Amino acid sequence: MPMQPHRAITAHLSRNRALWAGLFALATALFIFGRWEAGTGWHLGDLASLSGAICGALLMLMSEKGFAPTPAGEAA
Repeated sequence: MPMQPHRAITAHLSRNRALWAGLFALATALFIFGRWEAGTGWHLGDLASLSGAICGALLMLMSEKGFAPTPAGEAA
């Protein structure tokens, strides 16, 4: 039973990858702008790199959708 919330969250993220990637891209831009304006807000830089990494991972997962690898031994 404890795996039920995990499955629900995973299913939601899988169905809405573009939405989450867009939200994390927006968060990254806002953190970078805040870091730029604050000058000493190094925590904002850390948050910008974290949200950018999450956005990048989501974009990589989106790009692999529908990808069919060539079996070993076959020419591409």
